[in-house]
Amino acid sequence: MYETGVVYLAGAGTGDPALLTRRCGEVLERAEVVVFEPSLSVELRELFPLGCERIEAVPAGVSSAVSGTLVDRAEEGKVVVRLYGGDPYHSRECVVEARALTREGIPFEVIPGVIPGVTAPTFAGIPLSPAAAGGFLVAEFPLPGGGELRKSAYCRLAGEGSTLIFMTRSDRVSGLKSGLMAGGVSATTPVAIIEGGGSPSQRVIETTLEAAPDAADAPDSEVSPAPCVVVVGEVTRLRLELNWFEGRPLHGRRILITRPRKQADRFARVLRELGVKMLIAPTIRITEPEDWSPLDAAIEELASYAWVIFTSANGVRFFADRLLASGRDARAFGKGARILAIGPATARALEDTLRIRADGVPERYVAEGILEMIPGEDLAGRDLAGQRILIPRALEAREILPETLG
Repeated sequence: MYETGVVYLAGAGTGDPALLTRRCGEVLERAEVVVFEPSLSVELRELFPLGCERIEAVPAGVSSAVSGTLVDRAEEGKVVVRLYGGDPYHSRECVVEARALTREGIPFEVIPGVIPGVTAPTFAGIPLSPAAAGGFLVAEFPLPGGGELRKSAYCRLAGEGSTLIFMTRSDRVSGLKSGLMAGGVSATTPVAIIEGGGSPSQRVIETTLEAAPDAADAPDSEVSPAPCVVVVGEVTRLRLELNWFEGRPLHGRRILITRPRKQADRFARVLRELGVKMLIAPTIRITEPEDWSPLDAAIEELASYAWVIFTSANGVRFFADRLLASGRDARAFGKGARILAIGPATARALEDTLRIRADGVPERYVAEGILEMIPGEDLAGRDLAGQRILIPRALEAREILPETLG
């Protein structure tokens, strides 16, 4: 055990929670303090534990304040997670902060993450295998220390058939192409410029070195220079055959999901796999009623109801909680009672909570669909007159069911 807290210097990779390393996910679950870059995706921020202290790091290049924060929180005995885009040790800030932790005797662990220079080509359908790429080299541009690209070994490697990959920004593409051509790289060399690699908003410009667009020519460049990955080499031509990511049915579409966050996860996961860029913005909040007595009274007489109609998965869960809390279980339903669920999600909630299967689910997942299933007679052909019907539902629910069946 550590005498102080501990700091985890973790790579956030591409920013997609689905591609986060398992180790990074584990330490995030235990985090009491999370320090992160302003550019960190909203989806990743949703993984932060409720109640943890969230600290947005100062702009890149100014690490002294962040280093002090990491040291202070660790000395307070807290579990601190410092998140970086890509891989920690590819970040200048991480090296500065790790050295500060070492000087102060603060234990830390570095958790690797994938870097855009490797992942962006994959998402763009550009393979980097030796057979395809002829070997590849990943570098940042501008070069560290202000080195001149035209005098570097990169130009020679490109001339020998290797693939060059540069992590840069859209406003630096012009300087990159000028330096490569000045170093002897053919102006007709194929180039792919990848923005937002691995995100639903991914955009790839396929061109030649000479025709590579300046920042002023690129869409949205007037907003702010976008981080991008530039791939230089013949291998970019394989994108025509291997571009799987942008070929998904809903790639690039934007969809707003207004369901409560916990209930939106399943739907969001399906949409994400189809290529959708989502914003989850719940417009309702599910809360317990102020008075449970009407439902508790109905549960006391549950055996007397011939029909129990559930109109939402939330209704099922609240009903199940009260039923089980009363010391009863699914056997409390009346003999021969018919149980309807308004849709598959509600039917699934019945199976998950009470281990019972709905007797029916309408073809249309609305109240009118329920009514179409019981037009005056129940499923056994008996007249509904005189039968008791229970509908556990929200306070603001539509009145069509009780009005029609009452």
